[in-house]
Amino acid sequence: MAANGVPAWFAATSGMKPASLIFLYWLETWIIAFYTAKKIMKAKSPMTEAEKNWMRIQFLAPRGVEPTRESIHEVFIKQAVLIIIVYGAILFGFVVPEALEQGGSYWSRVWTTVPQSGATLLWLLTSASGLAISHGISYYSNFLAKGEYLSTSPARQSLMLGDRLIAMHVFLVLGSV
Repeated sequence: MAANGVPAWFAATSGMKPASLIFLYWLETWIIAFYTAKKIMKAKSPMTEAEKNWMRIQFLAPRGVEPTRESIHEVFIKQAVLIIIVYGAILFGFVVPEALEQGGSYWSRVWTTVPQSGATLLWLLTSASGLAISHGISYYSNFLAKGEYLSTSPARQSLMLGDRLIAMHVFLVLGSV
């Protein structure tokens, strides 16, 4: 909670542009994907036949190969990188209000979302570090220490990322307009 509270407090009190907050949570998407990839490799529960079938038809999944922890991990990384980059390109180039107000070329609009002032950049680095630490603590205290990895399969773990990210970014984008 505190890892999200500090950026929200700073954004509310500093007059920071919503684009900088959206940029922070886009960075958090990379952090969440990193820990999800770790969780996929640690997950121990056997996959159901339905999960295996779902993994066989995943975008970028190898065809005709039995899904394994390693293949799911590899496909997840490919999908995550592609989706986060494409999502970022769309978000920063076409959706963020400040970027649209700037006009100009696509890349000039994208760069308007990156914090420009020293204070905002320091806030961004501090907040991103806090989010990385928070997700790391959660990974170790919940997923490992409480044994969550024993009751989730690699396939199920690979699918958990989408719902959270969709909700988080939909609310951020809607809140910024």
